[in-house]
Amino acid sequence: MTKELFHYYKENLIFYSQVTKENKVISNLIIVSGLSLFCFIWYYLIIIKNEYYCVLIEVVIVVVTYLLLSWLNGKTIKRKFPEMYISPLNWDSNKFNDLFIQRLTEKIENLSEENIELLQKQIKENGDKEKISFVTMFSIFGVLFIPLWDTYLSKLFDAFKSDIKVMTINFILIIFLIFLLSFFVIL
Repeated sequence: MTKELFHYYKENLIFYSQVTKENKVISNLIIVSGLSLFCFIWYYLIIIKNEYYCVLIEVVIVVVTYLLLSWLNGKTIKRKFPEMYISPLNWDSNKFNDLFIQRLTEKIENLSEENIELLQKQIKENGDKEKISFVTMFSIFGVLFIPLWDTYLSKLFDAFKSDIKVMTINFILIIFLIFLLSFFVIL
């Protein structure tokens, strides 16, 4: 019963299955385009041309990519759930929670009290097993960060006379990317 309920939850109740899944192709296209533009600017203009102002352009690219994805989800919400729509970048998440509870209640209303208690116990046990710990999160960050730090320091000492500003900006950008990667792995 637990597996069936988790499958129902995954296929019918989460935000991805209700909204984002319909925009999968366009969302992936936006993400790939934003990432490609980000990498191009980083490699060509910052590493090769030493144009430091491009860091601001990269921040704008990340923000615009996020806003485009949110706007796309807003359009889908306006079409599918007009009562939850507030603006292109804003919707009522409390109504999504109410819809979630209503659909989940409809799914489990035929269960007996004993089965519901057993189901709650199994869900808690599965949740505890699948939870990523705080230590694991920092381990992922550490595994990605330590080689970068080592490389940065060795290059810094080897090429102390060269342009350290370029190395520092690249280091900060890579740390930002590692942080984003770690954050999305946790999600």
